[in-house]
Parts: sequence; C-alpha cells; structure tokens
Amino acid sequence: MFEPSDKPRLFGLPCGVDFPRAVKEGLLERFGADQPELLARTEIFVNTSRMKRDLLAAFDDGQTRLLPRVRLITELGRDLRFRDLRMPVSGLRLRLELAQLITHFLDNRPGFAERSAVYGLADTLALLLGEMHDENVTYETLCNLTLENTSDHWREALEFLKIVKDIYDRDTDMPPLVEERMRTVVERLATEWATCPPDHPVLVVGSTGSRGTTARFMEVVARLPQGAVIQPGVDFDMPQHVWDRLADPSISGPMHDHPQERIVRLAT
Repeated sequence: MFEPSDKPRLFGLPCGVDFPRAVKEGLLERFGADQPELLARTEIFVNTSRMKRDLLAAFDDGQTRLLPRVRLITELGRDLRFRDLRMPVSGLRLRLELAQLITHFLDNRPGFAERSAVYGLADTLALLLGEMHDENVTYETLCNLTLENTSDHWREALEFLKIVKDIYDRDTDMPPLVEERMRTVVERLATEWATCPPDHPVLVVGSTGSRGTTARFMEVVARLPQGAVIQPGVDFDMPQHVWDRLADPSISGPMHDHPQERIVRLAT
C-alpha cells in the first residue's frame, strides 16, 4: 500500500468534508482493483463508536467488496496478547479508595472542605489520576510545581493532591487504572512493532491526538512500514507563521487553546 519511507506518514482532510466517505474513497483509490483482499487485511483504529459506525456505513454503499477491520483504540487492551496484564480497577473501587484517603485528610484539615464534599472530591481526584496516566505525568511533576509566589490556597491544594501519591504508591494488590493499563498496552505494542511490525496496513483515522496515550499510539502507527494516520479538520489555509508559532515549544499561553494546536504538535 505504501512505499518505503523513513518518515512517519501523517495525512489530513480539511474541515467541511464528509470525513468517513473521503477516507473510504482515498483508500479505494490507493488500493486499486489489483488486490481486493488487501482491504480485508487492513486494520483501521478510530477513537469513537460513532466514527466506527459512520466509517462502516460509508463502505456500505451497495458495492460488493471486502471490508476493512474497523476497531476502537480502546479495544486494543482486549487482544489475547495482553491477557497477562491485570484488568483495570473499577471506577467504583477507585473512588471508594480515594474517599477513604480524603476522609482521613479532612480529619486533619477540618476547614479544607465540608464532609459532604468527600465523594465529589473523590470523583475529581479519580479524573485527575486518569489524566495524569493518560498524559504520562508523574506525581513528582506535581511536587516540582513552583508555588512560592502563589496564595496559601494553592499551597493547600497541593497538600491535598498529595493524596495522589498514596494511589501511585499503592499496594500491588490493587489493579491498575484504566488509563494506566492502556498506556502499558501501547508501550508494549511500540516495543513489539519496533522489531516485528505488522505486514498489513494499519491506520488511525479521525483522531487529533487530544489524549496523550492516543497520541502516543498514533505516533507508533505512523512509523510502521505500512502504517499511517489520517487526521480530520486540518486547516490547510492557515498562514505559515501561525503554524510556526504553534510548533514553537517555547511559546505557551493562548496558543495552546488554538484548535489546530494538537494537530501541529503531533506533526512535529
């Protein structure tokens, strides 16, 4: 499908197009009619059930052909090759564990929050833990935050976030978080595919890499001999100096809120 290349393959489609249909037409044009079985061997990973449904509907246009295998990225962890990894902890158990830690914290800091806020705080901390694992942010990163010139409120909040350390340093009997297990799966795939890549086309379609683990998987796929990433909503008319500013790692602030920021970050 693809010619040999030492660079990652990153493609994009502009805003306003029928994305699933454009992907289908592009694949059929690239495959041609010489190898109809190649389409059936193609794996396409998407990030939402809606994209999976829309992509399969685009191929269901009344023509007789073999269909690609369309999978959710989150389904990666269900492969038998990862059966040795423990299944992730349930959301309920995680929140109950956090609620106990928060209750202990409030016993020592009664003015920090009302007791009625325990389960709300547990839910917030669970989301934070998921984001930290997803973005590969360690507890040490929180500890290294500079708060000398901030109010006591922020320093007190950081003390509260030390609860996260108890989960990071938890007993090994507790299963991994969903995001933690997913990152382990992706990193293992990266190691395996570095020495024994798939011999069939592998594509990631429709994601901008807004989540850290997904972006890491997209990077791995884009570097496969027969891998590629197809991103939606790329602004090909954006001025070059804007692209350059988005790609400059020294620039922070409002540029991180730009709708093309994740696309540029993945491309660089």
